[in-house]
Amino acid sequence: MGYHVKNKAKKDDNHNAVVDVFRRCGYNVIETYAIDCGFDFFAWAAGKVFVIEVKDGEKPPSQRKLTDNEEGAKRLYDKYYHVLKSVGEAIELVQSKNN
Repeated sequence: MGYHVKNKAKKDDNHNAVVDVFRRCGYNVIETYAIDCGFDFFAWAAGKVFVIEVKDGEKPPSQRKLTDNEEGAKRLYDKYYHVLKSVGEAIELVQSKNN
């Protein structure tokens, strides 16, 4: 899997709000959406690691489909990889890992 900077990197409309959930919960976040690496950001804190792909849950399922690169990252990062479609899903994920 090769990485390159996307010419016109575009965040989903809910990207910043999802990232904000992790930051407000004390996670360090590095955003990678501008690099074609198969995920939008990773977050870590206190031994917990998340590899996150953000999809806009307001869009139709056909527009939320994972790309080939995202599918590859999902296989590579396995249990750390999560696709989040909303702030609510981000909160649920963080809360489930904090218990």
